[in-house]
Amino acid sequence: MITEKSVVFYEKNKFFYEISGVFYVIKKICYKFAVVNAVIDKLSAVISKFFAVIRKLSTVFDKLSAVIDKKNTVIVKFNTLFDKLLRDKLGEFSVGLAPMDDITTTEFRNICKNYGADILITEFVAADAIIRNVEKSFHKIKFSDNERPIGIQLFGSSKEVMVEAAQRVESLNPDFIDLNWGCPMRKIADKQAGSGILLSIDKMIDITKAVVKSVRLPVSIKTRIGYSEKHTHISDFCEELQDCGIQLLTIHGRYKQQLYKGSADWNEISKVKNNPRIKIPIFGNGDIDSPHKMLEYRNRYGVDGILIGRYAIGRPYIFKQCHQLLKNENLYQPTIQEIVKIVQQHLDMMVANHGEFRAITVMKKFYSKYFNSIPDFKQTKLQLMTAKSQVEVVNILNKIINS
Repeated sequence: MITEKSVVFYEKNKFFYEISGVFYVIKKICYKFAVVNAVIDKLSAVISKFFAVIRKLSTVFDKLSAVIDKKNTVIVKFNTLFDKLLRDKLGEFSVGLAPMDDITTTEFRNICKNYGADILITEFVAADAIIRNVEKSFHKIKFSDNERPIGIQLFGSSKEVMVEAAQRVESLNPDFIDLNWGCPMRKIADKQAGSGILLSIDKMIDITKAVVKSVRLPVSIKTRIGYSEKHTHISDFCEELQDCGIQLLTIHGRYKQQLYKGSADWNEISKVKNNPRIKIPIFGNGDIDSPHKMLEYRNRYGVDGILIGRYAIGRPYIFKQCHQLLKNENLYQPTIQEIVKIVQQHLDMMVANHGEFRAITVMKKFYSKYFNSIPDFKQTKLQLMTAKSQVEVVNILNKIINS
């Protein structure tokens, strides 16, 4: 019950009551700020712990990055060692024999080597034939020490098969393993092997990288400038091939769809060679039909080497002529007697290694090339093409010398 005294007391002390209320409100506000500050402090603590974890993760990533850098350094040094070894074998500029099926057998390779071919590559063999132990395929990749440096060339479209085949041929101790990403033959390209894989660059890179990692020997590639003019060109992915760890890249200056028609486009080869990020040797191939063209293209396009294919058939001495021209020497011109001697040697080796029937059959591909400088050769060629024994061929060769 409010009395008169209470009212009088309140009126006398009203100011203090109001001040007390204000202090109460202030106290409540401060309390709320204290709660907010406590929440902020807790959030700050959580954030601090989060950043501490981030700093630890960053330290871990730095260490991992350092390990990766060391590993990459080792790989680069490892590849550089092999690159140096391969370069030492090849010299500053190389003129070699391009691989050709049923042409560049060990017999013809040996003849070319004796005339100065710097680098040789076997006929190509299917990777799946190697892992199936097909005798004919292993016969194709036999070589002699006289042929070094020599590479064994494989083709295929399966990563697992290519890896296993590369490991198997490595045991034969060639100087390097060459991957055929350039053959335009339909029965091969349609299976995404040879130049058919140029429609699937990612797959090409994947297989190449896997093969390089699976063997100790240097790995090289022979390919074309692209599948067609509308598709990706070699200059667009040559750096990726280099990053796979290959030690040599040979480029034929035609598209897959050209087969062997038209002219080889060496400007596309030059784009790769002149890429400042390309450090591996770049060889060119296509349309080299004379020692003078070899020299012209070396000077014009700056390649590290040139592989001669079709023009070397029946003219193994072109390699001697090329080296003479590089030294500014007079060019060797074989006599008819010397050419007959080459043919005789070629035939004898073929018979010894393949038997008479096979030798006579294969040699038919060479006669017109060996004797293209002989006038009125048509009748003699017909005799050679129809000869059925080694003795018969030798008798015809003797007639050529005496005519």
